[in-house]
Amino acid sequence: MLGFDVSERTISRWMRRAPRNPAPAKRWLSFLHHFNITRHPTSSWIVQQLREAFPYQSVPRFLLFDHDTKYGLEVPAAISSMAIACVRTSIRSPWQNGVAERWVGICRYDLLDHIIALNKCHLK
Repeated sequence: MLGFDVSERTISRWMRRAPRNPAPAKRWLSFLHHFNITRHPTSSWIVQQLREAFPYQSVPRFLLFDHDTKYGLEVPAAISSMAIACVRTSIRSPWQNGVAERWVGICRYDLLDHIIALNKCHLK
């Protein structure tokens, strides 16, 4: 994409000389340890993801979410127990959902901009 023509032979030569330090890979894996995916999120799954995302009292002040049924009663209770202020968007207020959707979109673009996920295992 940068306009450089590189042959497979050049890359294979470089790969043999590349350092075999596993530390950067371990740091990347430890960064991604709590991001899981599922086709059908439930409220208990969401609560577990929140607990894993904010493990050491490093929680945000606010959490914005809409009135989707998957949040149920467990998610607001778990959020309150973690000392996070629950901020729900208003019912039938599309401009507020747009703010939340825009934030989610920006996170997806920033985090997944450098890879193409082929399947669930590859995304994990």
